Formats: sequence, structure tokens, C-alpha cells
Amino acid sequence: WRTGILERGVLDWTQRFYWMPLTPEVLADRKDKNAVFHSPAMAGGLFAIDRKYFFEIGAYDMGMETWGGENIEMSFRVWMCGGKLEAVPCSHVAHVFRQKTPYKFKTDDPQATIAYNLNRVAEVWMDKYADIYYAMKPGNRKYGHGNITERVEWRKNHKCKSFKWYLDNVFSDFEVPHDIQVHNGKNWPLLSCPVDDRPFWKR
Repeated sequence: WRTGILERGVLDWTQRFYWMPLTPEVLADRKDKNAVFHSPAMAGGLFAIDRKYFFEIGAYDMGMETWGGENIEMSFRVWMCGGKLEAVPCSHVAHVFRQKTPYKFKTDDPQATIAYNLNRVAEVWMDKYADIYYAMKPGNRKYGHGNITERVEWRKNHKCKSFKWYLDNVFSDFEVPHDIQVHNGKNWPLLSCPVDDRPFWKR
């Protein structure tokens, strides 16, 4: 194995997962270099969870198709419904990368399936912040999200917290972009200015 680096799993507003170094504040508070630390999101192939808790916390969204977005969905759900994600520096993890995908997507374009899955995540878990996701990925709307009633009810019945709570308490350095335009002017009046199609030198 190789020595790992202290990075947390995060995402951007397109729900793309990536790794980011720990914040200076977190590093300053670490008394033990081997201590676990919180991670806002997880990589789908690199996690361990108690089997009983996996089903208690909602398992997988069975409305998703094939592959894509399940790690983001579970990250939001675990945090917002009373759990937490921890990175364990001293854990040893093996991951086998295949040369080709061992499964087939139901659509000719895998990106259509992934967009459909991410739309489900946005609609169920991101509250009004789903508007920002769609503003960043406007082409994803046309793929829909299927029936999300069961997942919405599951979230309601388990009294899960809001996405704003997630931003304030779990991923506080996840900034709302200020250079986009969203469709929902009621929720985001400062991000809903009319598009000015004139060249910049004529504005």
C-alpha cells in the first residue's frame, strides 16, 4: 500500500465528487495524526458501514439506475438523518479498477442515466438548493427523476434535517456561487437577473 494523505471527500454544485485537503482549522485542532476526521461526502467504492445501520439509514435509493450518484445521495442522507461520515487515516483500503465497465447502462448514453440519478438526489435532498444544481447543469432537467415519493416520505418520516443544515454544519466552506442565473427567482432573487445577451463592451 501507499501512505494516504489527509483529504476529505467533497462535491461541487454539479454533484461531482472529489478530494479536498482538510481546512487549516481542522488541521490546527488535530492532536493525533492518526485521529479520524469528518468528511462531507464519500466515494462510493471506499466505505464501510454496519449492515444493520445500512438498512436503518435507508440503504440505497432503489429508484436510481445502474450507477452514478449513489455515493452523494448516501452522503447527504447519512449526515442529514443523524449519522456521520468519518475518514480513518490508519485504514487499509484496496480498490480494483477494471479496464471496462462490467455492467450495461439502460440508456445508450451513460451520462443520461447519471443525470437522472443526480436529479433524484437534488429533488429529494437539496431543497431549494436544487435550483443551483440545475443552474450549473441545465441540460440535466430533460432526463427527469422518476417517482421520488417514497424517498421524500422516508426523509420526512425520519425527521431528517434540511440541506441548509448540511451546509452550515457539515460542509461550511461549500460556497453558493454568485455568478449564475437560476430559474426560481422567488428562492434566489439575487441570482435571477435577466440574461443580457449583448456583447460585454455594449453593456
